[in-house]
Amino acid sequence: SNDEIISNNKFLSYRERDLRTDNDTVNYVFEGYKVYQLVNSAVSTQDLDDVSKARLILQTDIKNGITEIFNWTADKNPYEGNPNQPSLLWKATRKVAGADKGLQSTINVLEDQFAKGDRRLVNHKQYHFIVLAYAHNNYLEFNPETVLGQRTPYLEGRGNVERYTFTPRPIVYDNLNAVYGEG
Repeated sequence: SNDEIISNNKFLSYRERDLRTDNDTVNYVFEGYKVYQLVNSAVSTQDLDDVSKARLILQTDIKNGITEIFNWTADKNPYEGNPNQPSLLWKATRKVAGADKGLQSTINVLEDQFAKGDRRLVNHKQYHFIVLAYAHNNYLEFNPETVLGQRTPYLEGRGNVERYTFTPRPIVYDNLNAVYGEG
């Protein structure tokens, strides 16, 4: 939980210095969450980019003007011997396509993202999820020509990854005193 003093993101206040800079005022700060449905309980965080194992069902972030976040990686240039060519080619990988609508603290899951045909949840079947927090730091927009700036503005949570397993049950009561979102 983020409401415990022992959490590294207590009360959504995660802040960590970027050790790749000499500037001790450059920090990663909490930005949002990603929620994935997993095909089974054996899926790890290393599998989250494999759509046969994990599906992003919710991305929610702080409303602060930050929408898309890209990290940059370098590959060796196959034409490196040419004096007019750089030795490395930089490519941007989108890590977040943020809605920038403010944090959502609850989720109402109604569909199985791995179902074939009817996607409605099945009573008494287990469904598995991972909630992953992430942070942002873009102290200087990366320029692939000068190779100056923040190459990794997106930082995934490491110590705050939570796994959840839910099992839907039929509603057997006629009169419920609450609806989704209350409480």
